[in-house]
Amino acid sequence: MNERRAVIRVQALRYRKARKKEKGRILDEVVKLTGYHRWYAVRLLALQGKAVRVGRHQQLVGELKVRARRRRGRTYTEAVVEKLRTIWVILDGICGKRLVGILPEAVRVCWRGIRRSSWTRRRARNC
Repeated sequence: MNERRAVIRVQALRYRKARKKEKGRILDEVVKLTGYHRWYAVRLLALQGKAVRVGRHQQLVGELKVRARRRRGRTYTEAVVEKLRTIWVILDGICGKRLVGILPEAVRVCWRGIRRSSWTRRRARNC
């Protein structure tokens, strides 16, 4: 496996500088030496040594197996998550299926500022 990677590293430099006909010859050599399928070899040769974006700000030099992972942005801010967690604890940690049904009413009650009993205050503090 390491021999294959070494072959790809060496040939990738030649492959990038070569013209179209030379690229075909280099590709034939790589396929013969490594046993990879032709299109997989093309992908490896093209990605080797290129800058790969990982996350928002970080860039890495492309390795054979390094891929940029796309991450979704956060849906809720930390403040909202903390309030939802508090409501969840007050409701005694019920499952998500039941929480969805009662959540609008629980949010309305919490936003109105209705005083909670001492038992629920203790439950909220312990989380």
